[in-house]
Amino acid sequence: AQSGVSSFTLYWTDDNSDPGTSSDNITISDPSLTSYVHGGLDNTKTYKYRLVANVGAFTSSLSNMVSNSPSAFAGCSTSGTLTDTDPDLFVHYAFENSLNDIAGSGTPSSPYNLTNVTSWSGNSVSGTIKYAQGCAYGQAAYFDSTTGYLVNEDFDENNLAVLADNYTVSMWLYPETSNAPSTSRHAILSGYDSGGPDFQLEYRESTSRFEWNAIEKLQVSPYPVNQWYHVALVKHDNGTGSTYVNGALASSINNHSTGLIGMGISRSRGTAGHWKGYIDEVKVFGRAFDGDDVKNACLLYGQCETLTTPAKPDNLTAANAGDGTSVNVSWNAVNGVDNYTVYWTDDPSTPIDPSNPSTYDGSTTVTAPTTSATATGLTPGGNYDFTVVATNSAGPSSPATEVNLLTSPGVPTGLTATS
Repeated sequence: AQSGVSSFTLYWTDDNSDPGTSSDNITISDPSLTSYVHGGLDNTKTYKYRLVANVGAFTSSLSNMVSNSPSAFAGCSTSGTLTDTDPDLFVHYAFENSLNDIAGSGTPSSPYNLTNVTSWSGNSVSGTIKYAQGCAYGQAAYFDSTTGYLVNEDFDENNLAVLADNYTVSMWLYPETSNAPSTSRHAILSGYDSGGPDFQLEYRESTSRFEWNAIEKLQVSPYPVNQWYHVALVKHDNGTGSTYVNGALASSINNHSTGLIGMGISRSRGTAGHWKGYIDEVKVFGRAFDGDDVKNACLLYGQCETLTTPAKPDNLTAANAGDGTSVNVSWNAVNGVDNYTVYWTDDPSTPIDPSNPSTYDGSTTVTAPTTSATATGLTPGGNYDFTVVATNSAGPSSPATEVNLLTSPGVPTGLTATS
């Protein structure tokens, strides 16, 4: 830092030319800072930089030049499913070098494609959105002070009345180190009434906190910068609002009044607080998710498999295989699973606890995507309960609701006939 300096300007190039005062640039408004994270870059390019100090209307000469090539995100998996078949999906922004809504919902005024602008008015100057490697699937949108923000004013309660009652918003977020850590940075908003009920989701670096603000505030922490997070906002028609992070419930609040009169990304209900970092896979659903719905939404993406355990399998069924010693068990698939384990017991009065072998008689494991297995070694005419658990690298799901079956009677033996 230098005394008397009011700001710095960082000039940069990515075409191997020497950066000058006509090159792309970023203003660093806090003169006490001695570093800046330049994100949203292409790891196949080399970036060159020069810096100037500003004192009022006066500017220093250009500094020495430095250069470097960015690294790709370490440990990121961009595998997963881009196509979301949820029947209540209204909006899906994948940011694959595009601002288009790919949900294909067929609802009034859809698709709800985004426009990159520098103010709320659709007639404003276009922004300069960037795309870069994400950690959910393929490309992500990158935002800083130069990119503007994204807007669609047709995605509202007039076109989709259900948004006034139950909805879920999900997205992947990467809040990046900024030059204003105490300033709230806004990922998404539903309108521009700063007093609510239009809401905004913001992040504050100084407290490592996400805030879902409408009329009330729903705050969750700590979530440090420079990490990827899957965030889901769930609104119920009874007024309950819940925030999930990485597939887990972080906090809930009653009487959470919200409204949707539009879609905005990387801006607040006011005019300040743009996002700094990455945003990807923004989706809006026309129902309030439960915890397992949120897990499945996160686990569509390989990146989530180390963050949360699978959802509990449902629609468990059991059917006799015919000989009384075997039962065929099947269930619905859930996302992000490595394997499934079926457990059974001939004591239905004691719930099966997979962590306690004394509560079950046997088990068998199959590799996903298989969703059926056969329990063997059973007693003909026995009364059995069955359950199944899904497992990934984060651990096992909760056991499925147990189903009961009376096995087929054994084949009679010793039959004789006399005359």
